Amino acid sequence: MSELFTGMAIPFDLALLAMLGVALVVLLLAYRKLGARGGASKCGWRRADRRGSSLQKWVCRSCGAEAYSTDRRPPKECKRSLKIGI
Repeated sequence: MSELFTGMAIPFDLALLAMLGVALVVLLLAYRKLGARGGASKCGWRRADRRGSSLQKWVCRSCGAEAYSTDRRPPKECKRSLKIGI
């Protein structure tokens, strides 16, 4: 009887390893897709104030998030997830 289960252990382990591999690939692709949305920013930033101050206010054209920068360049990341009501 133990020979029967010993013979099935290897295919079961390989199947489990294959399922974990597929799950890992799916999670990696989902992370990259979500990371690109949040990190690389699909936001189209528009400068909200034209003053000559050192702190520039930017507003996203697509989601309405507000952000500030000191180097006169738009933000690199989307700030949509930072919108928390007080």
